[in-house]
Amino acid sequence: MINSGFATPEFLQFVSPVMPGFASSGLALAGDLGRQFPYFIVNRGNKLLPPKSNFLISPICFSGCSHFDFKREFASGELAKWDISGGFLQSRDFGQQDLGFQASGDFSYYLDGRTNYRLEAGLAEQELLKNMKRDSRARVRKILSVADQFELLKAGGDLEADIKVFSKLYTDTAQRANFGGQYLFTLEQWQGLFASPLWHLFLLKYRGETVAGAAVSKLEGGYDYTFMGYKACELDVSRALIVFIYQYLQKHQPGFLDLGGGITEGDSLARFKLGLGARQLIFNRARFVRRSALDNKLAGDRVKQCLTGRWP
Repeated sequence: MINSGFATPEFLQFVSPVMPGFASSGLALAGDLGRQFPYFIVNRGNKLLPPKSNFLISPICFSGCSHFDFKREFASGELAKWDISGGFLQSRDFGQQDLGFQASGDFSYYLDGRTNYRLEAGLAEQELLKNMKRDSRARVRKILSVADQFELLKAGGDLEADIKVFSKLYTDTAQRANFGGQYLFTLEQWQGLFASPLWHLFLLKYRGETVAGAAVSKLEGGYDYTFMGYKACELDVSRALIVFIYQYLQKHQPGFLDLGGGITEGDSLARFKLGLGARQLIFNRARFVRRSALDNKLAGDRVKQCLTGRWP
């Protein structure tokens, strides 16, 4: 199996309690290269399909499949054999597939994308700064000028205590920022997630006080900066945390660092990540339905309208 913190039982267990209509979960195999990806089966109905229909969906974050040929998978892959009526798959692939409405096997699907922001591997400090927008560059230079007052720790020595500190930071941040229910987690959930060797916990201290922390997933070729929490203070700790984690990773085991996307495309969170010099990558995603599960009287335009909206 290709290493990914998302394709682990620990991640599935972590996110299962916040999934509405949850029926089951697992790891599916994509293609013939041994890559797995996490999925949920939810049991419900919608505007096109009756109650108790099975839908396959990707969990939260950019946790989905990679090297995934949607046309081939829907025609003859593992998913074609499953008892599912439709679903939503968020991949980690960008480009090289036809966007828009497609048909393959018994499935119709709509392929579009969602923006992920990536700090490429191997950037030296000056190159990293050069890529940033003016405001972020000035702020990060100020942070680096007092770098000796910060200390980045990779948790491990007393992991249980560090997880408790991070859980409190994250919960406080979630309350301040009004996170949605799918992004609220208990201490026990964090403890289960960090039991996986593919999930790393970082804590950032300033003058001896812990001010921020992040959960980082190992990926094929790099890392994903997945969850973070920080104290409400005058320090620009959100930028500091990303920069110091990036520098740590490049020193110890170089790879890209994905920052995820915004809550919506182009929002303030997305602009924040873009300002740090991150490259925009449009990750493919598909909303799909099994045609044989539909009422044959449904108009094609009605199906297309549903697949371009909130689905399933």
